[in-house]
This record gives sequence, C-alpha cells and structure tokens, in this order.
Amino acid sequence: MIIAEFRETIKANLVVEKQLEILRKVRKPIKHTAPEITEDNIETNDSSRIIDYKIGEDGGVRMYINSLELPVRLCPNTDSLNIIAIYKRFFISIVRGNLLQKIIGLIFILSSKKWLYEWLEYTFNLNQILLKDEHWSQPVKEIRRVLKNRFNPVLIDAISTILEYDNAYRFRLQDILSELDKSQLKGFKVIKELQRLFDIIHTRELSQNPVERTWLNMKKFTYLLIIPQIRKLVIDILKDLNIDEIRFNNEDLCYINKYGVYSYCGKTLKERNGLS
Repeated sequence: MIIAEFRETIKANLVVEKQLEILRKVRKPIKHTAPEITEDNIETNDSSRIIDYKIGEDGGVRMYINSLELPVRLCPNTDSLNIIAIYKRFFISIVRGNLLQKIIGLIFILSSKKWLYEWLEYTFNLNQILLKDEHWSQPVKEIRRVLKNRFNPVLIDAISTILEYDNAYRFRLQDILSELDKSQLKGFKVIKELQRLFDIIHTRELSQNPVERTWLNMKKFTYLLIIPQIRKLVIDILKDLNIDEIRFNNEDLCYINKYGVYSYCGKTLKERNGLS
C-alpha cells in the first residue's frame, strides 16, 4: 500500500508540473496593482482526476481526466474558481433580487462603470491564469470575438473568465445558443426569441437545481430590449455570433454525458448515453 500511495503521489505531482508548464505558455501578462500570487500557489481543481494538460490544435487548453475517452476543452483551477465567485455573487444578487433591487442594481452599474472596471481589473491581478486570446476554449473565443469593440476589455475578460472556468454556465450557454433562431432577430421579435430561449433552459434544469430560478429572473431583463439602443446592440451581437463555433463538439459531449443535473440537448442522461 505504501508503494502504491507513493506512485499515486508521484503521478499527481507530474500532473501539477504539466499544468504549470502549460500555464507558462498560455498565461496573459497582468499589470500587478495587487499582491502577486506565484506559480507555487497554483492548485488544480479536482486534481485527483486530472491526468494531463495539453494545448489543442485550435490553441485552446485541454484537460485530460481519468476515465474520459476525450479531453475537456477548458482549464479550471481552484483559485480561479474562487475569483469568479466574486463576480457571480455580485451579478446574481441583482438577477435574483426583487424588482426594486434589480432597478437599483442596474442604476448602480450604469452610474459606477469606472469604479466597476477598476474593481474587475483589481481582481484580475489575483487571478493566476487569465489566458491569452488564442488559448481560450473555442466557444469562449467566439464570445470574446463578438464582444470585442462593443464592451470594455476588462468586462469581456470577466465574462470570459466565468465561462471558461465555470462548467455549469459555459455548457448551458453552449446548449441554449445552439437553439437560437436567427430569423427572429429583427425588431421586437428578438424579445420573444430570447424569452423562448430562457423558457427552454428553465425546463431543462432539474427541479432540485438551485440555478433553475435564475433563468426565470433573467428572462425579465429581456424587457430592457424595448430601449432601441440596447435592442440594436443585442441583435448585432447575436447576428454576428457563429453558432457552429458554440455548439458542442465530441469532446464536450464526452464530458457532459457524465452529468444529469441538466438535460443537455433536451435529452436525459440516459438518452444521451443511449440507454433504455
């Protein structure tokens, strides 16, 4: 047993070393205005299952997990997940609040953009692996492309970080955007189309999943598209989006077919695995 444990420890150390090697290649330089975090502090998320890291042909980082036939096109780690929790708590508190809280939250964001961007930039100085443009996973890379020149770069990095490191949001976004009907992206039809997508994603959540109510709350924000400037911006982004770059590939399907908390592609876990 002692020898077996020693071998497992050696293998785990090799995985961490391989991750550090990959991160040195893909990491984006960050202007440090906050205390620097060194590579020695990097810890993989769920490292007992991770057996290797590589860079794929598309430039994105691949994470190899024990028992999975194909790699996962993402690169999560514990500290990065802790960082994005800062963003999520802030925005989800607005989404899940009552009408008055939503209005106050939106007014706060619009009136405090400079402070918000400075705050986001500060948190990025605590993030060890904000990736270079070419090393995000393909779906996130496409999201970044359509948001470029339309939003502040720091905000785009914040959105990208959440999508890259939080599987629940990234895979759900891929799932629901694959259902988008671009023929409905005109005038006020876009509001109904987005509401339809939120209804779909809501019905695909299992009832015991706490994120289920989030989609119904976010559906209410579609009424902001009554404002012409917002409606035009959303339509332009969705029209520009290449859905084929967002759809699940075989690597994604290999990973999501292990989880049943959400009905990906509108199918149950058994249906996705071809079981009766």
